Amino acid sequence: MFRQSIKVASSYLIYLPVLAFSGLFIWSESTRLYALLSALLSFTLYPMIYGSVVETINKSEKSPWFDLLARYFASYLGLTLMFIVPILLLSPLLSGLEYFEKSIGKVLIGTAVQCVGLYIWPLVFLKRRVFHSISAGFAFLIHNPRSCATIIPLVIITAIIKLLTTLSPIYIFHSTSLLLMYGIGYLQNMIIGYIGLIIFSMATMQLLEADSATRPPQVQET
Repeated sequence: MFRQSIKVASSYLIYLPVLAFSGLFIWSESTRLYALLSALLSFTLYPMIYGSVVETINKSEKSPWFDLLARYFASYLGLTLMFIVPILLLSPLLSGLEYFEKSIGKVLIGTAVQCVGLYIWPLVFLKRRVFHSISAGFAFLIHNPRSCATIIPLVIITAIIKLLTTLSPIYIFHSTSLLLMYGIGYLQNMIIGYIGLIIFSMATMQLLEADSATRPPQVQET
């Protein structure tokens, strides 16, 4: 399954440069206009890419890009806003910390949210029901620790990359140059975007495999 997910993710490598750019300014110190444009681009691209990934795994007929956007945009936006809430609520707890501790705290919060959403995100694209996907995805996470254990190492790698790219401009390069920071951020988004596609593909395959295992066998009529 791991090799299959890599194969699926690799078929979308051509879109990674744009995906990486779409998330570059959302949480940065950039102007509100850049942040808004970056968010709009992100909310446009990810529903299409993830929707296409689900179709590839399901081996179903490929839908036009704008059909994918219309089909998944609302549920993707709704779930994204729900996941932003705990991040915004927990972030003030880091306000009194030094940069190093604050960076670790942000990565830990993001990693915890990512772990909770491992199976919720694929279910949103499989079922297109946000609240049902949240409950079903969390239940699958709790009751299938072995499946989850195959993905967690990738989540940890993602967290390490985020932490290194956050700390490297100051503690490694000893520079706060915007060009350097955006360059490192773009490279981070490329790598994390690829790993994210692998994680999403693997979680989707596990959900579909579990669903087919619990589905009663079809009886052929004679």
